[in-house]
Formats: sequence, structure tokens, C-alpha cells
Amino acid sequence: YMVIVKLPLMLESGRLGEMFSANELWSSYWTSVWNSYLIGALTTLINTLFGLPMAIIIARNRLGKGLSRFLDALSNISIIMPSVALGVSIGLFWSASGISDLFLVLLAHLCITYPYMVATMTSAVEDLPVELEEAGRTLGGTPFSVFRSIVLPIAKYSLLSGGILTFTRSVNETGATLAVSKTFKTVSVLLVEWVRSPGMRVESSMGTLVLMFFSIILLTVFRYFYSKGGGPVA
Repeated sequence: YMVIVKLPLMLESGRLGEMFSANELWSSYWTSVWNSYLIGALTTLINTLFGLPMAIIIARNRLGKGLSRFLDALSNISIIMPSVALGVSIGLFWSASGISDLFLVLLAHLCITYPYMVATMTSAVEDLPVELEEAGRTLGGTPFSVFRSIVLPIAKYSLLSGGILTFTRSVNETGATLAVSKTFKTVSVLLVEWVRSPGMRVESSMGTLVLMFFSIILLTVFRYFYSKGGGPVA
């Protein structure tokens, strides 16, 4: 609210135009925005590839009821852990291996957002009548063809919801990113540094305003395609 109130003052003073100048301060801001969306996109893609099979294993008890419940609980551990603690543990285990900060940040975001994709898809698969899959196999369908022709068309909107949750959670993540890297900065980390720095109040407000604007555009686009395909709109 305070950021929106300050917008007319920023416009009058010409400070908003500085954001698109070539100075080092705002160049670092746009780089951090790119970093955030890059990590968010990679996190969503990878968690979709690995979260979907896990959701099917859990929902259909493919490894037995007891083991499936254990995997379900294991996949949700990162939700109850503080993100800073998770980031510190990842840094302790992986930083000595010499891998890049980009990989460390990506790994932290994967761990934090994985439960959102698994939980969303597990719920969708559980709601799908198992008789439909059995009928597909009876008609000669392979497990992959049954998934592609029966499961995916019905659960695709839940998959999209999980992807949106994963992406937005990744872009919003700050604690784990701060814990695992001091050089690779996402926009949330950069804004925290600006807020803590004396004399950076206007810049942090402007940066937050632009981030809010981008977030509204992305969520509007996601919801448009979601509702266009027939999915429910919250």
C-alpha cells in the first residue's frame, strides 16, 4: 500500500525513469529479476518431471501402502523446516564440492518447492477413478499410453496449479537463497539488502513496485490460460 502511495512522488521526481538507465545499481536489479525467473522456471520444470512420478507412486500405493505413506511424509519434510535451516544444510553438504552458486540456489529451491508439486498431483491422481486406468490397460494400453491418454488430460489443470504454486514459491524464496549463496542474487535477496541499507528507501520501494507489477501480469496470464482451458478459477 505504501509503495502505491509513493508512486506519484516517484513519477514527479523522475526517479522511476532511473530504473531503465544503465547505472550499476539498476543493472544489478534487472539481473536479479532475471535470476529469479530463471530459477523459478528451472525449478518448475524439474519438479514437474520428478514430482509427477512420485505423486503416482504415492496415490496408487505402487510400492505398498506403508512405503508410499513414508514417501509422502518424506516429500513434505521441507514444508515444516525453516527455509534458512534447509539452505544452511545444503550449503554445508554441497559447497565444499566446488559446484556453482547457481546450482546451490537451484537445489535449495527444488527442495523447498517439491512438496507443492507432489501434493497437488497426488490429490489429483487420488480423485481419478482407478477403473479408468484399468480399462485402458485391459484394452492393450501401455502404462505410458494410459497416462498420456487418460491420466494427463484429466489431471492437467492440477498439474498447471502445481506449476504455478511451484514457480511463485520459488520466486518468493529468500531465506534459503541467502543461506547457500553470497554471490548469486535473486530479486527478493537484493530487495532485502536494499531495505537494510541506509538511504535506499526510495530504490527499494521502486523495486518492490516493479516486482509487484510483473507478478500481477504473470498471475493474470496464468489464470487466463487456466480458465480458458476449463479449469476452475479461485
